[in-house]
Amino acid sequence: MSLDSPGPLTLDPSRMLLYPVPGKGWNEMRLDDVVRWRPGGQVPVIRHPLAHFPDNPPIKVMRDYSGCVWWGNSADTSYECGGVGHMAPLPGATKPNMHEGLDGAMVLHGNNVLAFGRPGAFRVAARANGLPGLLDAIPGRDGTVWLGTPEGLCRFPAPFRVESWTIRDGIADIPWSIARSGGRVYAGLGGGRIAALSENRLRWNIVNIVTAFKESGFVSGLLGAKDGSLFASLSGAGAVQLSTKGGVVAQTEEGHSNGDMRLARTPDGETWVGDGGIGRLTRKGRILKFEAHPLQTKPSGNVLGFKYEEHTQKLWACYNGGLVVRDEQGDWKEFTTRDGLLINGCWSLAPLPNGDVWYAYRGLNAIARIRPTADGRITVRQYGSNEGIPGPGNDTMDADQRGWLWRSGGLGIYVADAAEAEAGKWLQLDQSDGFPANDMNSGSVFVDNDGSLWWGADNDLAHYTPPADLVTPQFAPQVFVSAFSWEGQAARLAEAVSKLPHGSKITAHIGSLQFDRRSALRVRYRLLPEQTSWRESRSLDLALGMLSSGAHTLEVQGRIFTGPWSGTERRSFTVLRPAGLAWRLLAAYFMAATGLATGGYLLRRRHLAEEAALLPDLAAWRMGALLPEVHELEGTLLDARFEVGGLLARGGFANVLDGYDRQQQQRCAIKVFRGEVKDKAWIQRSF
Repeated sequence: MSLDSPGPLTLDPSRMLLYPVPGKGWNEMRLDDVVRWRPGGQVPVIRHPLAHFPDNPPIKVMRDYSGCVWWGNSADTSYECGGVGHMAPLPGATKPNMHEGLDGAMVLHGNNVLAFGRPGAFRVAARANGLPGLLDAIPGRDGTVWLGTPEGLCRFPAPFRVESWTIRDGIADIPWSIARSGGRVYAGLGGGRIAALSENRLRWNIVNIVTAFKESGFVSGLLGAKDGSLFASLSGAGAVQLSTKGGVVAQTEEGHSNGDMRLARTPDGETWVGDGGIGRLTRKGRILKFEAHPLQTKPSGNVLGFKYEEHTQKLWACYNGGLVVRDEQGDWKEFTTRDGLLINGCWSLAPLPNGDVWYAYRGLNAIARIRPTADGRITVRQYGSNEGIPGPGNDTMDADQRGWLWRSGGLGIYVADAAEAEAGKWLQLDQSDGFPANDMNSGSVFVDNDGSLWWGADNDLAHYTPPADLVTPQFAPQVFVSAFSWEGQAARLAEAVSKLPHGSKITAHIGSLQFDRRSALRVRYRLLPEQTSWRESRSLDLALGMLSSGAHTLEVQGRIFTGPWSGTERRSFTVLRPAGLAWRLLAAYFMAATGLATGGYLLRRRHLAEEAALLPDLAAWRMGALLPEVHELEGTLLDARFEVGGLLARGGFANVLDGYDRQQQQRCAIKVFRGEVKDKAWIQRSF
């Protein structure tokens, strides 16, 4: 049959082969019919005519796992679900090479545009979002979208879960605080500037430069209000209340503040601020009055953490004097090194619904879990480098709506649920996960209503929507034995290695196409037959050391963070015998040893033969001379009964000869006394 089709054959989940017919529609046929076809037979074809079907190739048609049919060419891409046709959300020129991920998400693309998702829930990226020119876009098993570009291969990690903006997008200075108010998201920057995200999410536009104070520091705190207004606190300057248009409605009196400022609000509408102390803000006209709460440490300062926990109804703060808490009855308490803290200074804190508080020390590479007790005291558990807190730095500590804990560090951003954090297990996220930086600015984390997080990332601003299984992965990654290397030489593909040299330090290199949460990828391995227990490793380069000669089997499994282990990947190989024990040399050794033994035996026989030829056998003569009576009796019959045999033993008075008793029909011994004992030889019989 003639397909008359310029497009590729595609196979759907029900084993149907689909192909386009330009200008007419598309056809399909069963794969099994094609496989079983024999000459003379016919392949049944199901035809689907469509009006306005593309007629200029190349054209591709495919059916996804949900039963939707997709088709497209360089002009446009369309799809039909449940008998209803739609145009794909791809503005401008498109590419017909569409793909479906394992989770059902479709990837559609044009030269400078990419759509990702399902009908009714597509997300689109274009050049304004940093998308390079595309030749193809393919979803990976781990959710990554791989982008083929004229310049090479690019990776789109965590598609549309991470957004970031730089100075080119209006982040004119370092972002120190973020808040949502009146449906808009605001960022507090250095230089007293406040920016708002545009509706198309492409830029941050400056809405206010706080000039109410002669010296405006960075905007260290933002707090949204129900009416769309905004509270802002400025480092070393004071606090202001802004209208929805960015104008100053009220402010603290000039010269009030003497340090960094953080903001918090309780459900009853109270606004609290922390700077050189802790106090409540109340508005009277255009003045924000500061009602101070006295602190124990004098002088007080550096109130860097201020959080309200709605489940426990407690207001928490920390400063250079330690931990401060106001309970639901309005009573205040402070806890210091006398109560178990390592030092009093802190960077931030994160209260949890269960009553625990996590405390990030300032000037000390450690954090603490603080648990209130029934008698009003606290218990403190410390975590340092030995408990899974790598340095340097732990500038921020926050909790989201799920109860997950977030903290920053010099090597990345760390997240864990409460149980994992208590066990010292933190999931590390960094630039390989799509973030613009490996850090969070102190006090900049904002948990949005939808559970997503915003934070200042060095000079950038990031927005992240974590997946539901971020800290509890339900999938197992695929791992494989990629290569072997030994003695510092270049690695060789595992498929090309079956025999390894003896006496070399061997390294097995493990590969994985798991890039989502790759920093949390772990492997465990064992080497059979000598090693039956599993060893876990963070590294994908497994130092096996020097192995004994013979057959070995390497078994490897992988997992992400605390998720399930994958199936076992096996690779068998042989370590050669030492050069001196090669089979050719062993055969030579055997032949040489056999030759030497045979030669020695032949020489010995020759030597004995030569001795026999030179000296006659005098044994019989010697016996006859020394024992004449024995020699005379041998072979005779005594008393018509006893047959005399050979000599058994010789003695000083008598000799014992072998005998046979014909009457008893059994062997016997015959003793013959020497002639010197009696005048006449006599015979003693014994049986």
